[in-house]
Amino acid sequence: MGPQEEAQERSYPERIEWNGELRYKPYHHSNKKPFSSSMIKNIGQKGLCFITPQDIPVGSILIIKLYQHQDYSPAKVLVKVAYCDPAPEHEGYAIDCHYHDLTPQEQAAVNEVVEEVCFIRRIHATVTNTIDGATLLEKGSSKNGHKKNNTSRRKKSRRQAKKTDRTA
Repeated sequence: MGPQEEAQERSYPERIEWNGELRYKPYHHSNKKPFSSSMIKNIGQKGLCFITPQDIPVGSILIIKLYQHQDYSPAKVLVKVAYCDPAPEHEGYAIDCHYHDLTPQEQAAVNEVVEEVCFIRRIHATVTNTIDGATLLEKGSSKNGHKKNNTSRRKKSRRQAKKTDRTA
């Protein structure tokens, strides 16, 4: 499959900005260390980027826990560190990783997380657009110079939300 076919087949962007929770630790069969907490910067079907206070060497294998909203048990997957760049705005490092040796079940879990993030982003955009629309209506007035009443603003906001839901 060529790059064009792959891009057409993909149903979501390669990486999505997201401030989700992540726990990680170096992967060793005998590693009994606790997981460290971090925040995800972005996530996709092939990898993710998260922020840490310390640098992690490129090529390191980590085990991570991805938390899903619908299922509170985390998905555990292996990742391989591809980049480690200073992130002064976060007072740490941006660790860019690619998923490593995923089983079909692990890939399905990653896909669920990415789908969920896409869904949450769409809902957030819809709510933000609806709120922004309602805010603009409150500040504005009708064509004849009279203030619009609350009932018409609410009805219009509901119509906009339904219309957005149908197009999404």
